[in-house]
Amino acid sequence: MIAEGGQPVGSREMVEFEAVFVRATDMAILVEIDGNEYWLPLSQLGDDSELGEDSGRGEDGSVFVPEWLAAEKGLV
Repeated sequence: MIAEGGQPVGSREMVEFEAVFVRATDMAILVEIDGNEYWLPLSQLGDDSELGEDSGRGEDGSVFVPEWLAAEKGLV
């Protein structure tokens, strides 16, 4: 089965990015990657991500997101 965007349902190949935390909402975090800001849904952050909803402004660390999301956001 193929999901919207052409990705297999259940595909969770993760991609790592170094990011700077900007702010969070109940459902997503705003991070800066390579000088650009991106909203990343908390539900899509990998377990190994160093940044999350409890991070502090300006904190840097890695975030892991599914490859399909990185592609959708133009990160890969």
